[in-house]
Amino acid sequence: MPSPEQRNKLADLLQQVVNGKLLPEAALKVAETWTDMPWKDREVSVAWHTLVHFQIDGDIRERDPKYDAGMREQLLHHIAELRSRAD
Repeated sequence: MPSPEQRNKLADLLQQVVNGKLLPEAALKVAETWTDMPWKDREVSVAWHTLVHFQIDGDIRERDPKYDAGMREQLLHHIAELRSRAD
């Protein structure tokens, strides 16, 4: 189970991507260095996979604003979940 610090760390990374401060590719590279993150935890794994799909589907998101909005909503949902369980 992730600690509150780990949840906030992942939420912060996702927030940087949503805000356009960090490209998804860069976020994935940063996260891959986190050896202490419990990647097998369901919540962490689902958030990670959403970020992976966000990165992979970049071309689709550029062409389809509704798809982009939906992907961003998913990331925002994961951010809210991670933060709420970090309290």
